Amino acid sequence: RAGGALIAQTGLGIGNSVPAATCFDLYNRGRADGCFLPTAVPGLSGVTAVKASWGKTYAITTGGALKAWGSTEVYGLGIGAGPYPAQCVDQDGLIICRAPVAVPGLASGVATVQSHHFIGCVTTTAGRARCWGTNQYGSVGVGLSTPPECTDYTGDGFADWCWTSAQVVGY
Repeated sequence: RAGGALIAQTGLGIGNSVPAATCFDLYNRGRADGCFLPTAVPGLSGVTAVKASWGKTYAITTGGALKAWGSTEVYGLGIGAGPYPAQCVDQDGLIICRAPVAVPGLASGVATVQSHHFIGCVTTTAGRARCWGTNQYGSVGVGLSTPPECTDYTGDGFADWCWTSAQVVGY
């Protein structure tokens, strides 16, 4: 961080521009595919924490809001199933948010964020836990139910994917 602004070490989060001398356009698509040096993430300030994991990045703001950018693969950003914000584009069938977007239901009160490949979780200032992503092994923590934020694709009565953050049972 520099002066409250998040500095990115990859091309994720810097939009569709290619900042001179710090980033590169590997595929000549007019956008940064990676950066050699730390690069400011436009539109993001007042950051208190950041977590980067497997093609996605999260930032918590001073107001406790969660912002996300990167790949929505397996609903890993927690921003739902669409329609997607203008910062997100379809890139060969995969939705990529190339700049920070608000995570629905987490506009305030986020204390910490953790993420690993197909799941993300936050703890709130109220002491609650909320998670999203794949629930294949029960990792979202929604128990033996399918809350409204989740979908039962297999028809077995249990949540397979949670599109946005769901309340973890017991927390």
